[in-house]
Amino acid sequence: MISYIFDDSLKESGTSVILHVETNDLHNPKCIQITVISADTKQILFDSLVQCKDYISPFATQIHNLSKDDLTNAPDPSEIFNEFFSVIENKNIVCFNADFTTEALYNTFNSFEMISKLHQERFYCLMYIYCDIHRRKSVKLSDISHEETTGEKDVAFQGCIAVSHVLDQLIINQMFAPK
Repeated sequence: MISYIFDDSLKESGTSVILHVETNDLHNPKCIQITVISADTKQILFDSLVQCKDYISPFATQIHNLSKDDLTNAPDPSEIFNEFFSVIENKNIVCFNADFTTEALYNTFNSFEMISKLHQERFYCLMYIYCDIHRRKSVKLSDISHEETTGEKDVAFQGCIAVSHVLDQLIINQMFAPK
């Protein structure tokens, strides 16, 4: 389930994780890197490259600097699912673009059992929440996080940190918002 509304559970300590993925393409995306951090401590809880048999578009490589060569020894999605799922299970899962992220996860973990487990979790779409609060039609993460990517191959972690900065801003704004 995807939530497009800011809710107070996002403010509670220990209840939320931030998930960021890098994918092979924007169309029919499959994850090639998945990172999850604690929303509170920013500690990495899960970080893995993911084997992808599909083509990696030059546009995607330009964004995340990952190529097929980087995935040579990456684990198959089925090998990492249980560890990944144990980190996100029963947490508020905050993503910048939850629609895109969940599509990539469903395409990557494409067994009925894995998808049905993911489908039971609660994802928050920070992009829509931000746009709703700030009355904007659209926004890019790089425009609102003020985080610069280094061009290294840890772009999913950098994405998590950028999302955490936006989430922290929204929490502060909500704490001081008129009731």
